[in-house]
Amino acid sequence: ITLPMFQQDFYCALTRHTRVTYLRPVRQCYMTSVPGIEVGVGSSSAGTRVRFQVTCAILPVDTIAKSTLTDMTPVQLDALDDTSKRCATMALVAQRILEAVPRRAEFQLTLRVIRQWARQRGLYTPYAAALNGVSCAILTARVCQLHPNASTARLIN
Repeated sequence: ITLPMFQQDFYCALTRHTRVTYLRPVRQCYMTSVPGIEVGVGSSSAGTRVRFQVTCAILPVDTIAKSTLTDMTPVQLDALDDTSKRCATMALVAQRILEAVPRRAEFQLTLRVIRQWARQRGLYTPYAAALNGVSCAILTARVCQLHPNASTARLIN
């Protein structure tokens, strides 16, 4: 698979998906600054639309298992091209954050609420100048670690 193949074939596959309501190729995704696809799922009128960006890392393996990225050594990561390295690193960061929290469901719901709160106040942006996805996730993960048995409502409060 090459990056152009990913962008063309995956984009075409997404256009046929019934739940995809928004789709556009992007030259530079927010955090990785690499090409990708922005996808929207759900209804904006019902307030259930979720937008996310999909990127592609070209890995030197024949098959991909769930642990392919987490098992990569720093030497293997260094051997990747810059685009793939950025994409793989972001996936690794997300995986490590999820592994660090005691209760994943509470973390994920709390993170959604914190991001929405920050967006409403103009504090959340996908760029590095303010709170972004990774910084919100790290801060929320730390609060979850400090209060491992707390409910989502308690974590937010």
